[in-house]
Amino acid sequence: MTMSEFEPNRTILVLKVTQTSEHFLKIDHLCSMIGLANALFRFSPKKSHPNKPEIFDTADILLDLSSSTKTKFIKDYQPIKKRTNIGIHYKQLLYASKFSQFLTQNATHVPDPHELYSLVTRSLDAFENGYAPEIISLKAFYNFLKTEGFPVRATWLTLLPKEQQSQARNLLQTPLDQLSNSPQSDALAQDLLNHLSQWIEKETDFKPISF
Repeated sequence: MTMSEFEPNRTILVLKVTQTSEHFLKIDHLCSMIGLANALFRFSPKKSHPNKPEIFDTADILLDLSSSTKTKFIKDYQPIKKRTNIGIHYKQLLYASKFSQFLTQNATHVPDPHELYSLVTRSLDAFENGYAPEIISLKAFYNFLKTEGFPVRATWLTLLPKEQQSQARNLLQTPLDQLSNSPQSDALAQDLLNHLSQWIEKETDFKPISF
């Protein structure tokens, strides 16, 4: 156990919320200090909870570390940023949820939790701000693989046809707010994302996500 795991105050990104019983929610989250973790949040179903955890939240939490069990409990939960726009649009929600699901299944041992936290924050903000979910996801998965040390540039990109390699580099290197919003770009990003998903399944031990 690292010293960071003894720190009760944390800022987190909520990746998944699961009701485990009548009074508890399991909060799978990402923390820049320790990476992927989970904790239980107690609530009363008979009372309204303005600060009830929701998926895609950024929040400050206070953990109760006094328990002798491995299970951690959240004593206080204060949302900093709620990304409610993601849930309004089906495609944004679908792609953001798939990325979050991939992380909860695969991001258990990351070399740099802070870098991953920054990547996921940028990605969720982009989903929230309404950018093309196909392009956001392509960038997110590609950069996740880079943070994990996989040679995606030297291997996956070189497997693409020459013309598509150039198009892929343009999508990956150009900031979202500088890309033209067109059905053609979205379709290209989806094709590349499908190809990258197949590469992930073949070349890594990660649990794949289909699109």
